[in-house]
Amino acid sequence: MIFRTRTKILSGAICAAFLAATMISPAVGAPKVTEIRLFGNSTDKPATDAMIKRFQEINPNIKVTPTFYAVTEGQAALVTQLAAGTAPEIIQAKPGSGSADGIVQLAKNGQIASINRNWSTLVPKNDQSLRYQGTIYGVPMSAQGVGYIYSPEIMKKAGLVPPQKWSDVKAFCAAAKSKGTPAYGAPWATGWPTIMHTYSQTATLLYSKNPGFTEDQYDGKATFADSPWVKSFEMLEDMNTWGCFNASPNSTTYAMTTDDLAKGKVLGWLGLPTIVPALTAIAAPGTTWSFAAHPATDDVKATFIPSSILRVYALNKKAANNLAAKKFIDFLASAEARKIFVGLSGGIPAGPVPGYVPSSPAVAEIMKFRAQKKTFLFIDQQWQSPKIQQVLIAGVQSIFAGTDTPKGVAEKMDKALQGK
Repeated sequence: MIFRTRTKILSGAICAAFLAATMISPAVGAPKVTEIRLFGNSTDKPATDAMIKRFQEINPNIKVTPTFYAVTEGQAALVTQLAAGTAPEIIQAKPGSGSADGIVQLAKNGQIASINRNWSTLVPKNDQSLRYQGTIYGVPMSAQGVGYIYSPEIMKKAGLVPPQKWSDVKAFCAAAKSKGTPAYGAPWATGWPTIMHTYSQTATLLYSKNPGFTEDQYDGKATFADSPWVKSFEMLEDMNTWGCFNASPNSTTYAMTTDDLAKGKVLGWLGLPTIVPALTAIAAPGTTWSFAAHPATDDVKATFIPSSILRVYALNKKAANNLAAKKFIDFLASAEARKIFVGLSGGIPAGPVPGYVPSSPAVAEIMKFRAQKKTFLFIDQQWQSPKIQQVLIAGVQSIFAGTDTPKGVAEKMDKALQGK
């Protein structure tokens, strides 16, 4: 009797153990899920999340886990992670080598893998910003342009229009200031927004006239200090004197400017339409966002804007043999992925997208300048070191702090270009 009882107990225990095992173990033949990680820009989070969702619908056996960073913090984090060997398989980067997360810079450092595919025709042969030693290292997602981002509804309420001539800027700023709404948001504390004004002004003053200026610099035939770069800094100083900017630019962040612009506390911002999705999310219903080229002269027809490919993805060199990561990279190069990305990030497709419609009036205006060939690329894409841009950012902050001069900043940029 005792034996039978023990047998029943033992049989019950074995049965329970078997049932528990079958509950926690995957079914025989169940597909294995492979996880890959993505390093992304927080500004593009909605667009990136949407692309990931669509990719996983098509590829249910691959899980993409993203981590998002703000621009400045992200550059520092990426450099650290790549050096430590802990960076994600997929990396959102920038074209060229003028920033710490530039495609050419990362390729030169041996940190990302070449990704030549049958879709490499997306990158024009004369575009070296995604190539290193002739090989493509980045998937272009979208292009952008720099200009004055504003709401026509808020601007109309103020009874003003964005200036088209440089001589109109002073009066525009004075009128905006008299209404208690600075004409230009200046989030210098965030760092990268400081470059927008000088990029915009030198596109017209310098690069539209001498596209080969950067090459001349590396050949020792030209310098920042003896060029319109100095004038662009002086114009920025003038705008500050005229009261064009919000109070305390060096203490103002990009998030603060976004909030102020959406609420009409500043009339506009000289920057990228990537801000538009965030503005739309917090502004009053029915508020739209447009774009105006920032003038550098009184010749409206001579005005150029900076515009080129900006959003790019790369493959971590350590993931070069990761089939799941490569599959995601190929998806990013598809028209479907580009359509999702530009629709939610406020960008311009970097390749063909059937049926594409600009996501905002701001993007539509940039496309007009691109169609008229009145653009010049973001100049840092031609610089061979991220140090030049870093000196530029610190230099603008120093000018506003009163601790440096336009000429002094230009001279420091020359030293950075020379590797000193």
